[in-house]
Amino acid sequence: MPLRFSAQLLLRVNKKTRWALCSIAFYFLLMPTSHALSLSEVYQLATENDPVIKAAKANYKADDTIRAKAIARLLPTISAGYSWTKRENSEQGITGLPVPDFESETKSISATQNIFNLQAIFGYRQALATANQAQLGYIDAQQELIVRTAESYFGLLRAQDNLTSARAEETAIGRQLEQTQQRYEVGLIAITDVHEAQAAFDLTVANRLALEASLGLAKENLAQLTGQHLDNVNQLSEDYESRPPTPANIDAWVELAEESNISYKIATSLVKAASENVRVQRSGFAPTVEGFAQYDKNRGGFLPGLSIEDTRFGVRANWELFRGGAKWAENREASYQSAASKANLVGAKRSVIQQVRSAYLTTSANAAEVNARQRRVISATSALDATQAGYDAGTRNIVDLLNAQQDLYAAQRDYSNARYDFVINSLQLKRAAGIITAADLESIPTE
Repeated sequence: MPLRFSAQLLLRVNKKTRWALCSIAFYFLLMPTSHALSLSEVYQLATENDPVIKAAKANYKADDTIRAKAIARLLPTISAGYSWTKRENSEQGITGLPVPDFESETKSISATQNIFNLQAIFGYRQALATANQAQLGYIDAQQELIVRTAESYFGLLRAQDNLTSARAEETAIGRQLEQTQQRYEVGLIAITDVHEAQAAFDLTVANRLALEASLGLAKENLAQLTGQHLDNVNQLSEDYESRPPTPANIDAWVELAEESNISYKIATSLVKAASENVRVQRSGFAPTVEGFAQYDKNRGGFLPGLSIEDTRFGVRANWELFRGGAKWAENREASYQSAASKANLVGAKRSVIQQVRSAYLTTSANAAEVNARQRRVISATSALDATQAGYDAGTRNIVDLLNAQQDLYAAQRDYSNARYDFVINSLQLKRAAGIITAADLESIPTE
């Protein structure tokens, strides 16, 4: 209804009716509207509701406390004590006289400070490496969430597109089946054409049913991330161009990954932590020196008026010479663990290089594939038009027409899937290089 006509109608009604209409209009304005969510909005939901990232964050915070526990060994230790005792005696002493009751009170405060403790020093350095590893693990989980969100988001779009194409194909083949039956009834074609059309139609129905189930699974995958069942998300913009990776040099991507890949950084941090652990275990053979101070105050006892104060301070050293061979075993264990971490670092580097090269080659191939699939849709459309014209003229049979229709729908599905594959593989390449951020999702146009 045009706005001018609505305003004229509103002026003609009485005051009470105008108030009612205004109230209704205001109510509809305040009603929440269901809009399609963008990729960035879905990612925001995932960061707030995904149980995997929540667990990763909690584990990071828990592991980060190791630094505070390690530094505690380098700081003073202060303790205080208090005791109160009352004793009532019914016994007799050696003189035959009863032992008097007594009451005593003791207060104490003490402090110790490590002066020389190699294990505490190297343990703190090991804790720094371990805490850095925990932080890197959380960053890795965040990067993984970006990719998982994109996979689930475009997995839903992929399932929707495939189902839409299958339904359109089922409708088209269904109409073709009806036309074929009508032409058979008037004697224009043989019964074999009807059977061919029926077989093609049954196949499209089966495909459509399978794709409906796939759509349900895609929705569940997205709900697992976001905690919500989302049916309406933005489509990938048609303006999105599938371009080869930049820089267009696979070695440049490998160098970037060697500097930024989180898995490689974690492996490096593990080597450092293992090396510091070797120093920790070796320093267990060294003596320790600590300073101490203690103040005690005792009052009461058998002499109620007696009060004794005692203040002590000094330095004490301890050297554990033998503990059943446990120190030697711990030292060997740390050495083997350090060697294993170095071997794992080599394996991590090779794995990162393989992942980057594979992702780069796949993404480059996807960029070319998208363009080829798009041209295939154009050629399949032209082929269907030509086959339809030949069928109408009697130069092509029903099998040719059905095949041409199925080729077109298959080409459309392949083009759509190739676009989604390119988006996901592009993110996988950045993930392997260690440079993926939430901004990469924002840069993908959806509408």
